Parts: sequence; C-alpha cells; structure tokens
Amino acid sequence: MNNPFLNNLKHKLENVGIRNNATKEIIHIYEEYLVSGIRRGKTETELIGNLESEEIIANAFAPDEFIEKEIKQSVAPKKRTFGQIVFNGFILFILNIIIVPVLFTFLGIITAITIMPIVIIVIAIALLLYGTFYLNGLLLPIHPLTRWTLSLGIIGLSILVFIGMIYIYGIFFKGVGAIFKYETKFLRRNK
Repeated sequence: MNNPFLNNLKHKLENVGIRNNATKEIIHIYEEYLVSGIRRGKTETELIGNLESEEIIANAFAPDEFIEKEIKQSVAPKKRTFGQIVFNGFILFILNIIIVPVLFTFLGIITAITIMPIVIIVIAIALLLYGTFYLNGLLLPIHPLTRWTLSLGIIGLSILVFIGMIYIYGIFFKGVGAIFKYETKFLRRNK
C-alpha cells in the first residue's frame, strides 16, 4: 500500500534511530490497521484521523538512547559572552534602581492610609464619649443623636477603609512576590 501517512511514518521512524526490520514491522502493523478499517467501510482519511501524528508515533517507538541524546541537545547550556553578562547585570541594576524606591514609597503610602482610619476611630470614640469639640477656640456641645450617628458613621467608614487597605496590602505583596520571582528567573536564565 502506497500511502503518504505510512511513508512519513517510515521516515520519522528512521530519523529517531529505529532499525530497518523494526521499521518494517511497525509500518506493517499500521498498514494492516488501514486495510482492515477500509474493509469495514471506513475511509482512509477517517482512519488516519483517529491516529496520532507520525512524529508522536515515531517518538513512542524511539530507543532510550535517542531520547536522552535529544534531551541533552535541547537543554545544553549556552555560553554567554562578557557583553551579554554586563548587559544583563545592567538591566537588573536599572530594574532595582527604579523598582525598589517605588515599592518602598508605595509601602509608606499604604501604611499611612492604613493608620489613618485607626486615628479617625479614636477621634470618633472621643466625640462619642465627650460630646463636645473645639471650633476656633470655642467649646461647642453636640446634640446626643448627632453625636451617636456621626461617631458610628465615622467608625463604620474607617473600618471599611481599613479593610480595603488590608486588601491592597495583599495585592501589594503579591506584586512584590511576582517582581522578585521575575528577577529570580531573570538571574537563573542569565547566569
């Protein structure tokens, strides 16, 4: 049977180092599969469509030495020139010069915004307890209903801001982790 699939399979088997007799046996098995399928009323295209690609079949039959040789060739260490090493070091240096100060600045801003609701809660509790506040040097009393609703509203809003900032802390530290993960991969890839 002269079939493009079988011809390609034969070439792939020879390319992965399978000996002549073994190649003939494998081709014979697939040829019988096609012939018996055609006898059952299926088309050749349908039968070939049910099979894996020629390359996958050939690799399944490939001897271990061939597979090990292919793996060694694909993961062989690459020699880096001095210029590449200097360039990679420069890129990493610039990344850290830009990223580290921005990260610390952002961390300071997040911390300040996180502490602010705590301070506001303390002020709201003081307003609730004492019921007065100073305005332009005058001690002004606050109506009890206003004192309670204003204090509870401020406390509730401050708690929401605090919870939001905790969420932003999580996003911040995930981002920092992603940056350090990238730099680690960068260093491993370019050592």
